[in-house]
Amino acid sequence: MSEQTSWHTVSTEAVIDRLESGWRGLASSVISERREQLGSNRLPPPRTQSSLRTFIVQFRSPLVIILVIATAISFMIGENRDAFVIAGVILLNSLIGWRQERQSSQAVAKLLAMQQPIAHVIRDDEEREISIDEIVVGDLCVIDTGDKIPADGRWVETVNLRVNESTLTGEAVPVTKDTDPSSASEARDASCLGWRGTTVVGGRGRLIVTKVGTQTRYGSIVESLESVDGARTPFQQQMAKFATRLSLVTVFLGAIVFSIGLIRDVPVDDVFLLTVSLIVAVIPEGLPVVITMAMAWGMWAMARRQAIIRKLMAVETLGSVDIVATDKTGTLTFGEMMVERAWADGRMYHLTGRGYSTEGDIHENEKPIVIGEHPTLGWMLRLGVLNNDSRFTRDQHGTRIPVGDPTELALIVAGEKGGWTASDLEGVHPRLGEIPFDTTVKHMVTWHRQEDGILGTLKGAPIEVLEHCARQHTDQGTVPLTPAAKAEIIGTFERWAKEGLRGLAIANIRWSDAPDPTVPNSIGHEFIFVGLFGMADAVRPEAAETIEQMRQAGIRTIMLTGDYQKTGVAIARRIGLISHEHGQYLLDGEEIDRLDDQALDLRLRTAQVATRLTPDQKLRIAKRLQANHHIVAMTGDGINDAPALAAANVGIAVGMNASDAAKEAADMVLVNGNYASIFAAVVEGRRIFRNIRRAVVYLVASNFSLLGLIVITLLFGYPVPLLPTQIIWLNVITDPFLGMALAREPISPLIEKAKPRPYGSPFLPADVWRRMFVSALVLTLTSLTVFLIAINQGLAERDIFTLTLTVCAVTQWVFAFTARSSIRSSFRTGVPNPSLVIAFVSVLALHVAVLYTPALAELLHVNPLPLSGWGIVALSVIPIVAVEEIGKAIRRRRYRDGESVII
Repeated sequence: MSEQTSWHTVSTEAVIDRLESGWRGLASSVISERREQLGSNRLPPPRTQSSLRTFIVQFRSPLVIILVIATAISFMIGENRDAFVIAGVILLNSLIGWRQERQSSQAVAKLLAMQQPIAHVIRDDEEREISIDEIVVGDLCVIDTGDKIPADGRWVETVNLRVNESTLTGEAVPVTKDTDPSSASEARDASCLGWRGTTVVGGRGRLIVTKVGTQTRYGSIVESLESVDGARTPFQQQMAKFATRLSLVTVFLGAIVFSIGLIRDVPVDDVFLLTVSLIVAVIPEGLPVVITMAMAWGMWAMARRQAIIRKLMAVETLGSVDIVATDKTGTLTFGEMMVERAWADGRMYHLTGRGYSTEGDIHENEKPIVIGEHPTLGWMLRLGVLNNDSRFTRDQHGTRIPVGDPTELALIVAGEKGGWTASDLEGVHPRLGEIPFDTTVKHMVTWHRQEDGILGTLKGAPIEVLEHCARQHTDQGTVPLTPAAKAEIIGTFERWAKEGLRGLAIANIRWSDAPDPTVPNSIGHEFIFVGLFGMADAVRPEAAETIEQMRQAGIRTIMLTGDYQKTGVAIARRIGLISHEHGQYLLDGEEIDRLDDQALDLRLRTAQVATRLTPDQKLRIAKRLQANHHIVAMTGDGINDAPALAAANVGIAVGMNASDAAKEAADMVLVNGNYASIFAAVVEGRRIFRNIRRAVVYLVASNFSLLGLIVITLLFGYPVPLLPTQIIWLNVITDPFLGMALAREPISPLIEKAKPRPYGSPFLPADVWRRMFVSALVLTLTSLTVFLIAINQGLAERDIFTLTLTVCAVTQWVFAFTARSSIRSSFRTGVPNPSLVIAFVSVLALHVAVLYTPALAELLHVNPLPLSGWGIVALSVIPIVAVEEIGKAIRRRRYRDGESVII
């Protein structure tokens, strides 16, 4: 049993002999030995992360690490109350992230669980039903319509066998299989071989297993996923840099404050207290919660659109995408053939709808028709249903399930749009016999009972059908099929072919006696030609609009398919991806193999359609795009897409019927297959990024204002203006409410038109840093002024704390409203954000409760604030509002599209 045998080049007898198998199947006694020697059919389980590991991963964030350090320091100096508060924030953030990722993983697991991997094999001369994991090399598998092939093998018996191999190749049209040895140079092109994971759509056969498990084409792709590491998201990279810089700033300032305190002979305990106050002031404790919740809200928003986000960071990464590399079959198209045009009696008809859905109409000249007024078309639709071996069934939930050849299923749907169902027609014209489709004659014949004899139907390739026709069906009756009529039919068929439509002809005849299937050409040449069907893998109606929206948003779309170039180009033109077949826009697998990385990079700058691709080539394209600083979203549904999905910055599995491997490799699963959800996810990602940046501007500017207050008072020898507990009250309890409200800022119309963020651009551009510095300075000077006034008036220590804390709190909360936009005036609200209003009222109510509730006031070392104090608080908000409005006016003049440039 040589593993190097080219099984497609040898006869079935040789295959059986070399594999030591036979028509009686393997003996049960040799199964264990074969599994041990030649391998198991079990595939490696998908990489999963335990619940504990998912929880631990939440602590890898640099910001969380900083908070852990702050907690440790608080415990070390005896500030246990502060330490427990910060630890609680860390735990809350981690639990939220853990829960979201676990729920998403469980949702995908449920999708994958909807499988029953069972195979039928012959063993010990009897047919048995076994798990596909139990199959071994040499097993004789019995395959019927609707079955998935359980392992790679050689066909040794076929009866009208047609297999949909789109999950491996991207080609939606079924491949006819036979048992003859093949001279094909590539095994994948041999019609005598069967591949694991592909689906039989018509006929039946028997296959001897030649490869199992990871040795199969399907299995090798699954195995390759183990070595594909997902790219780290740009946001993770940027936040890591931000946190590192923040850590350095914290250490540097902490060292300065500690040194100044010692130089000024401040007691050591007070120096430690000041240092902890500074650390607590600098670190935005609420930021991890805000980021996690912003991502979670994005996941929930996408879940409402039937999109499962499996990894929290993928939500934001979608907002950075500048290239969408999309599969064709099942992604841009439904993966379901649909009759789009019909030609009958010289008249052209268009059928609307989507895939196998029965919703749709028949139009002539862009107007719906009454089918009774078009007798030739009606007869043609009925014949298409009668000459058919496929069917639709219902599962236990009542869902319509297609079984059979996609081309025949499309004819059934077309008939239903005309008002005829298979069950109705079979009752009127029960089938009496058939001559199955044959690749040699390229047609299929059926005959049925009718009142005046036998109705014969002929379906097949137009040229072959025309050769058997002598007359033509018209609305007025039958007429001779003239050379001119033939030329018109052939011309129509050829025009459709250039547009990527598959032409299929239908004809009928009345017989007094049925033909003899065993006699060649027994059907004769007296058929009546009825019409042409033009069909294609139905394009998703939202695909063209979505691609145009992405183009306007600066996102380039590249189609990657295993299909032939002619088909790929036709689909690309229909969805507006390309307007003409210029060579610079087209790329194929053979050319990719000839190109080194540098040459491929050049071709990828202009390529829009790449065809005849293998999984490795798709993976290479994804990696080369990333190497050239592109943020790549990869879409697909087949096993051949899985490696590229795993390697892309964002992998998107499309459709409920996407392969298990594609779902496991993806960051996002579009359950409903709606292509428009991809752009919606991009917009959601952009919104999340901008909202997180809004929250960072608010939180960091607020924190640095507290830092400035502490440093200035220390330098000039004033008492501590705020205690660590009071700073934690602002940073941990109240500020996150406003930060999370900013994270729920509605989508701005400008986001959909903005260009993607340039690769490597900082999380906070220079303009944002300048804005934060100015805002923090204004907040610092405002609170410092109030603090000094309180000291000069001789207020008690707790009254000074009360007034200073309240001014810091309210001015920061008002700043949250100005932080909504960097250019739009706060007095021109635009799209309202009710969450921000609710958050402001809530934190204000909390603060009032603390001030006027004795137990809470004692906890924070504050007193009730008199009415005069509230007057000072009200006046203190004027500086920050005035400075922000002046800054926005300046930026409006500088940027015409400031929203997309800054926030």
